[in-house]
Amino acid sequence: MRAVSLRRALASTFLLPFLAACAAASPPEAPPPRPQPTASAVVAKARAIELTLVGTSDLHGRLATLPLLGGYLSAIRAKNPGGVVLVDAGDMFQGTLESNSNEGAAVIGAYEALGYDAVAIGNHELDYGPVGPASTVHRGAAPGPDSDPRGAIKARAAQARGAFPVLAANLLEDNHPPTWPNLAPSALITRHGVSIGLIGVTTMGTLKSSIAANVVGVQVTPLAHAIAAQAQALRAKGARIVIVAAHAGGECAKNDAPADLSSCDPAAEIFEVARELPAGAVQAIVAGHTHKSIAHVVAGIPIIQSGAYGAAFGRVDFTVDPTTGTVLATRVHPPEPVSAGGLYEGAATAPAPEVERAIAPAIEGARAKRAESLGVTLTGPFPAKYRDESALGNLVASLLLRVDPAMDVAVTNGGGLRADLAAGPLTYGSLYDALPFENRLARITMTGKLLRDALQHNLTSKSGILSIAGARVEGRCAGGKLALDVFLGGAKKPERKLADGDRVRIITNEFVATGGDDFTAGDQVEIDEDGPAFREPLAALLTKQGGALKPEEWLSPGKPRIRLPGPMGPAICGP
Repeated sequence: MRAVSLRRALASTFLLPFLAACAAASPPEAPPPRPQPTASAVVAKARAIELTLVGTSDLHGRLATLPLLGGYLSAIRAKNPGGVVLVDAGDMFQGTLESNSNEGAAVIGAYEALGYDAVAIGNHELDYGPVGPASTVHRGAAPGPDSDPRGAIKARAAQARGAFPVLAANLLEDNHPPTWPNLAPSALITRHGVSIGLIGVTTMGTLKSSIAANVVGVQVTPLAHAIAAQAQALRAKGARIVIVAAHAGGECAKNDAPADLSSCDPAAEIFEVARELPAGAVQAIVAGHTHKSIAHVVAGIPIIQSGAYGAAFGRVDFTVDPTTGTVLATRVHPPEPVSAGGLYEGAATAPAPEVERAIAPAIEGARAKRAESLGVTLTGPFPAKYRDESALGNLVASLLLRVDPAMDVAVTNGGGLRADLAAGPLTYGSLYDALPFENRLARITMTGKLLRDALQHNLTSKSGILSIAGARVEGRCAGGKLALDVFLGGAKKPERKLADGDRVRIITNEFVATGGDDFTAGDQVEIDEDGPAFREPLAALLTKQGGALKPEEWLSPGKPRIRLPGPMGPAICGP
């Protein structure tokens, strides 16, 4: 159903009352009289209540930031006791040793201490696969949580029971709503006597950004349709205000003027969702997924998004008529950075002790492993780049190729690089932050044509760049399209141009090998199911090698491994 038909179908439920005012005629030279508020409007304003929405997303396991967030929340709740709504838009767990080692259990405990009202499932909530160390279900596993490809997220949802619900309105399993413990499409809460509906949804790209084996049988339905249906159901149950936690986002360069969308990406997924929703269906959206910031009103809906890693939070204040539930006024705040030693709402932003206690076991448990030296010193920073060739991506690909020298090419994905490596001694914790995913090693055999087509698709897409080793790529525009030549070999092997019929052996990680980021795998894929995460053999190689790593040796100015006629993306060779 197109957006316009969706609006027409549900308009009778969500149209706001139409108000008209008539003013007496005035002499041409005098300004018209300012409309005066009606007696009922004056009464409504006098008895109005304040509600505060606080939204977060994309924590990615950064537990250490949460006590300070607790200090800010204490200040907000002290200013508006009983009137605060706190929701998270997903990607809570994946990303740090402190969180991954317990499959996100520490985050759930911290969120309970913080007093979250609901959380949405993001694409990375599906990363852990079954309960236990395996990232995917092993062949021959006995029935149980360790043979359930979504066992870990089910365990986390169950852990949150009694504290807050986990929301996923647009996820299906085998074309039916999931029956996980403590999972629901929506929920109702009450603040200051006003019934508030909460809905959770995840990005349409969820299945492409998860390991294929962990999302077998899962479907993702269009966000706007799921939201509209849940909003209608919540209204029927008495909800006066509806808030969406959406693991889908966008980007705005400036966030100081909510009505000014000139610095925003108009094609962002969450903006398209807002424009498709029936008027008045929801009163706010907490967005996520893109790790960017938003504090704007789109199609009449306030949307907030506050970056990632717990560095900031978003906020919307509502002035509400408690009798009718009508929102009389809305204030959208820019993302608020979380920092120590300041004041917020007139109170000191001291870390919340109850949150510190909640995360202490996970922090302490990872401390020694995080501090382990890999015996390597970085002479300069290795930044993590998502869409650009980088020294870090080239280093990781080169190390992969050294793991198995029998391979011709190594490939790693830009989305798998999650943190910069800073200059100085390299620790295991720093390498873990940069490569947090538990993907195993994988080997692919494919034709030269398939590899070239896969690289061409990647370089003309909106996905993260594929870093390579054992080959270099030369791109040119031909007939308005990107054409590639791939040359195998390099420093220690004679270079030769890859032919369509050549057989190429590739080493990568299981996410890429199973179609992640739209990579087209070959006719033979072997995954090292019993091996460790692919980060571990890379760490062992670095430790054995020792010495210094210079970023310029992995990305030399003027000597890229991938040379293109322009910035990668759909418009690289024209619209």
